[in-house]
Amino acid sequence: MTEFRSVMLNATEAKRLTFAPTENLNININVDDVKPAGEQLLLNFTYTVNYEPKAGYMKILGAVYLADKASELKRIADTWKKDHSLPKELTEPLLNVINMSAGINGVFIARALNLPPPLLPPRLELTKTGAKSPR
Repeated sequence: MTEFRSVMLNATEAKRLTFAPTENLNININVDDVKPAGEQLLLNFTYTVNYEPKAGYMKILGAVYLADKASELKRIADTWKKDHSLPKELTEPLLNVINMSAGINGVFIARALNLPPPLLPPRLELTKTGAKSPR
């Protein structure tokens, strides 16, 4: 079974561009790369928050260490190498691990700049575009 061993934050960049009130914030999570790291996989990510309308931004770079059987790690790495995607059963929990870790740390970064904190939204669920939510 796939296990998330740790989340490391490697860099951050944030800037307040205006002191006008923010109306909205957009959070984006990207998996940038998947690399073998000994008996684990290293999944590099970028977590960005854009405060609208153009009030500021925050970017956090980090990595998630993933452990599993060697055959499963190879399957994940091969899928990434082939089409830059991850297995569906891994994607949703991975996004939630990144969202939780970067979001919690983003609260402190936002506070220093007097920006609204990127509060933890509900757990993310993947659905096909146009599909109705099961709830």
